[in-house]
Amino acid sequence: MKIGILTYHRSHNYGALLQAIATRIVLEQMGHEVHYVDYWPKYHRHMYALINWRNIFSRHIDKVYAYITQNLMKTFRNRKLRINNMESFIARYIQPYCLSDQDEFDVVIYGSDQIWRKQPNISTYNPMYFGANNIRCKRHVSFSASMGLLPQDPKDNEIVRTLVSHLNKISVREVDLKNYLNRLGFTNVAVTLDPTLLLSHKQWDTILNIGNDSPTNDDYILYYNLMPNSFDIEKIRDFAKSHHCALRILYGVPIKQETYEEICSAAPNDFVELIRKSRFVFTSSFHGLVFSIIYNKPFWASFSKNEGRAKSILEQLGISECLLPPMSQIPHIYHPIDYPNVMKRLNLLQQESIAYLKDALNNNY
Repeated sequence: MKIGILTYHRSHNYGALLQAIATRIVLEQMGHEVHYVDYWPKYHRHMYALINWRNIFSRHIDKVYAYITQNLMKTFRNRKLRINNMESFIARYIQPYCLSDQDEFDVVIYGSDQIWRKQPNISTYNPMYFGANNIRCKRHVSFSASMGLLPQDPKDNEIVRTLVSHLNKISVREVDLKNYLNRLGFTNVAVTLDPTLLLSHKQWDTILNIGNDSPTNDDYILYYNLMPNSFDIEKIRDFAKSHHCALRILYGVPIKQETYEEICSAAPNDFVELIRKSRFVFTSSFHGLVFSIIYNKPFWASFSKNEGRAKSILEQLGISECLLPPMSQIPHIYHPIDYPNVMKRLNLLQQESIAYLKDALNNNY
């Protein structure tokens, strides 16, 4: 079967790229011919441009000069390096599997990631990601689609209801999104795993060619600092010091100067290896949490907003205690995660997600 995946396959975002790879690998393992539908509109391209003029001039005129001189100019080198690293990764893992959205497919799969959110640069939902498009295919299927913040406006509810009705089969990543769609009248909605969780750590090591000549653990604690106001950095420093470990901070945006301790230009394979080799992980990123679980790392997660996706998977795996309130105290005593039990739960969820995919691809509508 010829399958197209429509997702954020060119995003300069670790989770977006890694979930796209995982979805393709899982479908290929089922014996299908799999491609990324190479839909990447201008508003997406502008988001990851070396200089995003829209972002600059959306600011108040009094702040434009300060932003250019204090931010853009001082982070230019690392911004360019990050873009080059991301584009090199995309050229290797994504580009060879792309086909035009003018091609023909048996099934198009929409997801994972927050493809159903209001697109930030157009301030509305993009019908392409809901199957409301002219792609030539027999079926439109969502797999672990996500929305981020759920709509509150009645007009948005009607828009979403109309868009989702274009799908032949629906699965989402979070329980709260399933409940929301149920309220809109969609009763047959499955909850499936983020695709990255469908692959083992050994598979990720092989896919990304990491870990072959390096130890599993180094003496550092990793803080993936993606969402501001989630952790108090000084409390994390104290935690690292009390455990006699270095602290390495991975940023989701360019910074002025990279060092061993502060990193901003890592490619997705570097991101995974940083987690793989760490002694402990703090994360304000959903996929930082996910890969901590994949590599059986002790971790704490915290989110200043939009914690639903983290809460959902942690409840399913029975480790809700790993989610801390934003900017809260870090517990002095860490109780190790019962990873054998977590892996048993994860295995059942993996089976359910694979079963959904097989059913969605094999059903006749």
